Amino acid sequence: MAVGGMSGEPYSDRINAMMAAGLLDELRLWVPPFFVGHGGPQDLLYRDGPLTRFNLVDTTALESGIVILSYARISGIAGGLR
Repeated sequence: MAVGGMSGEPYSDRINAMMAAGLLDELRLWVPPFFVGHGGPQDLLYRDGPLTRFNLVDTTALESGIVILSYARISGIAGGLR
């Protein structure tokens, strides 16, 4: 299930809840060549939770300059605290 297809709380809250439950086995991060707006640490993906490690498995560069980074969870590494 794609996180973008879900409704409700902000994406980062959904991602963190799914990671805590061990439900994410793949991440795709879209990185634009620019950033707009403002935010603080509370707006980032990084929060206290179970340690989950991912390997970079693919990269895709779009003509727009956006880079898509695809990560796969390393099997057997989920749980424990940071």
